[in-house]
Amino acid sequence: MDVLYIASQMVMLSLPIALGYAIHKAGIMNDGVDHGLSRLVLEVALPCLIVSSISSVEVLPGAGTVAVVLACSAGAYVFALAMGYGVSAAMRVPEDVAPAYRYLITFGNCGFMGFPVAEAVLGQQSVLLLAIANIPANLVMFSLGVSMFRSHGGWRRMLASCAASLRTPTLIASIATLALVLAGVNDLGILGGAFDIVGQLTTPAALLIVGSSLARFDLRAMFGNWRAYVATFFRLLAIPVVVLVALQALGVNPAITAVVALGIGMPVATNGTLYCLQYDVDLKPMVQATFLSVVGSIATIPLVVSLI
Repeated sequence: MDVLYIASQMVMLSLPIALGYAIHKAGIMNDGVDHGLSRLVLEVALPCLIVSSISSVEVLPGAGTVAVVLACSAGAYVFALAMGYGVSAAMRVPEDVAPAYRYLITFGNCGFMGFPVAEAVLGQQSVLLLAIANIPANLVMFSLGVSMFRSHGGWRRMLASCAASLRTPTLIASIATLALVLAGVNDLGILGGAFDIVGQLTTPAALLIVGSSLARFDLRAMFGNWRAYVATFFRLLAIPVVVLVALQALGVNPAITAVVALGIGMPVATNGTLYCLQYDVDLKPMVQATFLSVVGSIATIPLVVSLI
């Protein structure tokens, strides 16, 4: 792919992030606005974008292609989980913050960043494949991801969390879209047009929220932790590049390879911050890596995509 085009798209996406940062500092956005707008994106706009994505392709993927996407995504997250535990152990992370490092290395923010970036860099048709790839990602995140923060067993609570993830609008929309694809439906008529209109809110709103969330951090405190740099390197570069090379070596379709590698190379998932607060895990490493990964992704995403 054209590196200059990819870089220009990332610069374009970074400008709304910078705007979100500026208007938070100006008092236009705040924690309350961020929370409300986040719910609007995750529960309304993003599900609409996912469902409307079936109209972006003339020929829908067959059952075989869908199975390959799901298998590749599941395999990629098994590898990411192994890296999360392995890298944390190699860095000799203190046990009290180990859950944070394991989580932030393993899981990326595919909801807020993945879909807007895929649409801008790979085209609107990539949203459909990413929605399918995100199904196993969500199941792993809300089951094994949550279990990282629990020090005592907790299989019932882990299964309950996984079951709860099945009720999230984004996953429901992804499963509904998968069903429509398997049924051969790619024209929702007026309803599809309405979904598309609402779905277009996703990218600008999500990027403004990312910028506004960065404005809450004390910049001086973001750069002093060497482990956060190492974890960010694996989150943004090492994991997606290994996944990319592995899928290419296996001869997987380039479109599927691009979507899976790009999706797993997003900045740190914001849910990690919530879990740290909920389970009394030190928040600082998560915040540091979140900041570094958002800033660093402007450079690493074009690099990863250029290898496709």
